[in-house]
Amino acid sequence: MSHKKDKYQEMEEEENRYIEIDKTDDDLLQNPQKEFQGGIETEEYDVLPQLDEHTEIKDELETKECIAVAYSFNGQEVKEGLGIYQATTIYKRNMIYSGILLIVFFLYMMNIIKNPDEVFSIFLAVMCVAVLAFIWILPKSHINKTAKAADSQKLNFSMKIYDNCIQIGEDGGSFILAYDKEITAIYETPNLYLVCAGKERIFILPKRCLSQEESDSISTTFKTAIKQRYIQKL
Repeated sequence: MSHKKDKYQEMEEEENRYIEIDKTDDDLLQNPQKEFQGGIETEEYDVLPQLDEHTEIKDELETKECIAVAYSFNGQEVKEGLGIYQATTIYKRNMIYSGILLIVFFLYMMNIIKNPDEVFSIFLAVMCVAVLAFIWILPKSHINKTAKAADSQKLNFSMKIYDNCIQIGEDGGSFILAYDKEITAIYETPNLYLVCAGKERIFILPKRCLSQEESDSISTTFKTAIKQRYIQKL
């Protein structure tokens, strides 16, 4: 009986976490400039890991050549960028979770068939279905709310692309993403570049903000810098 109680508590905590995430997403609509900070959260996090200041390379950037661009992104670009990221990461994870939940669900259903009056098993079966719905609905909800926030205010940023890192500027200053540390992958589509920094952040650089020459130079720089982690979806 204690095992069943532990399983119930785990599912209840999981459901409460998703409900809390949904509430937190509403805050994004109130102050999008503050929330975006140059990039987009892949999911809703209570605390994001701090980015390395890279003080060891900051000074040398002043004398290095770079491709400097000013950019913004809108809701449609947010949907495309988050959609690509979620399809390659979150969806794979959710498939595993879904498989586990379905197995647990069928185990409880078998118990219900054998013991129709087992109310606790019925409740846990329903909880499995609820959690299954949450893990698939919330990523889509996060995309829609983040896209709406992007459309609600003009977002202006700057980016300097070097051969060893990317420097992104915002109202509060700038920060650096190193190709060999924070940047885990870069995607190129016909419409944008998607820079993935760990599992928590993505940075969208729309091609509409670039000239053809800038776009060609950026593609070459990214390909040279991260090689097989540069993925084209053209």
